[in-house]
Amino acid sequence: SPQWCPDFRGGLGSPFFSYYQPAFFYVASLVPATVPPAKMLGVTVWLFAMTGYLGMVALVARFFDQLSGVVAGSILLLSPYCGTELYVRGDLSEFAAMMCVPPTLWAFFSCIDQSRRGSWLALAGFGGLLVCTHPCIALPTFGLLGMMALFFLVDRATRWNAVRAMAALALGGCLAGFYCLPVFLEIDLVGHEAAFTEFYHYSNHFISPLRLLGSYTRQTIIPFTLGNMVLITLLANAGWLGYRWKQLQASQRRLLVGLGVITVVCVFLMTPFSRVVWQNVHLLERLQFPWRLLAVVTVSAAGI
Repeated sequence: SPQWCPDFRGGLGSPFFSYYQPAFFYVASLVPATVPPAKMLGVTVWLFAMTGYLGMVALVARFFDQLSGVVAGSILLLSPYCGTELYVRGDLSEFAAMMCVPPTLWAFFSCIDQSRRGSWLALAGFGGLLVCTHPCIALPTFGLLGMMALFFLVDRATRWNAVRAMAALALGGCLAGFYCLPVFLEIDLVGHEAAFTEFYHYSNHFISPLRLLGSYTRQTIIPFTLGNMVLITLLANAGWLGYRWKQLQASQRRLLVGLGVITVVCVFLMTPFSRVVWQNVHLLERLQFPWRLLAVVTVSAAGI
């Protein structure tokens, strides 16, 4: 162990011990065996939901205040895409990964603001957990945080903290090696390319930016919308914070710019305008669905 089951998922293959990704099911296995399986999964979903909520509260409260953190965490859990993950797609692992993004962002910006050992270790730990929970969510999250860390290298005030943050992200990836290495070393044993062609090819899953602004509707298979609550608070807060920009502290500005960059880049990558980027950055095709970035966008938009 781990061993491959090449016949899983129509011949695409999956590691024997995880079927999809292991972290969600490892946590579920900690629930007493006397609990029925459906309730066992429900308890695990609740635990990850609280992880996302508390991570968002900690992220926003660290740089602003407790009430702002509570509002941001509530907006996250009440967002349409959380419901989509659970009730439409039924992708429990992706929902769990979405809930791991807020604490990862909290650890990253805490490390940039004041690189203490606790924030450095937290970034490595949550980063590793995120990879094991769902690599398709970890890939854009790690990529965007890595790009922001490079940007922070330019500023003398955050240079060494950025170096430590990049090292923590690298360590987090290494911690997930028990899951990733078998995939990388034995991927040729299964027909993995079939997971990125025909229906699964990224070019079939771009969405219009206007769909993100629309209201929630059940007329589509997957409702691609940020939701009115997220949009209203995003626009209101962006306007108010823009008005008070000069009064904000440097750490607050870094957080807002970082969340804004994540939101803009991910929205861009979900649209057909980013086709040339997908064609040249071949690693992106491993995401399969550009709209999957809604899991990251919803978190960053709720944080703003």
